[in-house]
Amino acid sequence: MYRRPVDRLLEIVPFTKKYSPAEFWALRDVNLGVERGEVWESSDRTGAARGTLLQVVSGILEPTRGRVINTRGNRGAARIGARVSILIHGRENVFLNGEIWAFRDVKWSAFSQIERFAEIGTYIERPVKEYSSGMYVRLAFATAIHVDPRF
Repeated sequence: MYRRPVDRLLEIVPFTKKYSPAEFWALRDVNLGVERGEVWESSDRTGAARGTLLQVVSGILEPTRGRVINTRGNRGAARIGARVSILIHGRENVFLNGEIWAFRDVKWSAFSQIERFAEIGTYIERPVKEYSSGMYVRLAFATAIHVDPRF
């Protein structure tokens, strides 16, 4: 993590003082087992661990250390976040993902559940590029768990 956003830019500009970013571990020493039909819950201050764990388990991110073993079944629901477009609004993303993943049951009733679960308020009507990373992951996860991935 950089001390200031400008430090990221200064890193590529020649003849300027460089500031090394500090390490940040969203996940460390995780051992998790979830069986078919089980639900798990995670709580952390920023949401970084939840989002990172979902992305690692679904194969979107590779772990820096360690490995993911014994993943069976359909992991497509966790991958739905990989298709969130930052250029369109949250509401449009929910329905777009429904079409991409062939989840035909994304209807208005499911949308209201997704909207409540994501807890991003009026940002659902804003372009995703304005979201924090936590909001982005909450929208993707809420969409994934409120549709039936067995199609």
